[in-house]
Amino acid sequence: RPPVIATAHLFATGASAAEEQRNIYLGSQDHIRADEFPALFDYVALGHIHRAQPVGGKDQVRYSGSLIPLSFSEAADRKAVLLVDLEPGHGLTAVREVPVPVFRRLLNINGDLAAVEEQLRAAHRPEDLLPAWVKVVLEGSDLPANADQHLREAARDLHLDILRIEIAHRRTALDEAAVLTESLSDMSVQEVFLRRCQSEGLSEEATAELSAAFQELQEWFHQNADKIR
Repeated sequence: RPPVIATAHLFATGASAAEEQRNIYLGSQDHIRADEFPALFDYVALGHIHRAQPVGGKDQVRYSGSLIPLSFSEAADRKAVLLVDLEPGHGLTAVREVPVPVFRRLLNINGDLAAVEEQLRAAHRPEDLLPAWVKVVLEGSDLPANADQHLREAARDLHLDILRIEIAHRRTALDEAAVLTESLSDMSVQEVFLRRCQSEGLSEEATAELSAAFQELQEWFHQNADKIR
């Protein structure tokens, strides 16, 4: 008989997703295992997970992965196209990976201001056709007010483009104690929203804009609560 190929877009149990990928579950599809695909299928080509990989140790059930990284958590992933050999009466005989060329690098850089500057200089590649996209996580409690602007300007001179800068807040013993004694019931909705913005390392300007938009949304909700219900 001719080979039988199945394709599907879903999450199969046992697959490894990137940290920043949001998995979408439809019904009970997140519970599908590799051994639940019928033996009738000589090859099952899956989509949804960005990382290329076989599922459940089975060569005939695979995610090909995305052709380019779709988040900084995929910066180190190997991107490839899969060439599958199938023969009538024999089914799957070989799976080969063909690497996809990297036209734009994604870089994750962490550390204090001096360490980040050093890593930016080390990442400089003037031969790159496109500037690398960079995510920076800044550590330290005594950062200058213009650290964001300073790093972006330094990166541009090095043929790099910083897309995201986050501030890693280090918890002190007092902070930990506050977490233990504080609960959501002690805070207003607005305070909870502000804490969430702070945890993302947003700038004061961005936090203020989001806070104003959130307050406007709250007011609209209260005015239209009866209609929504």
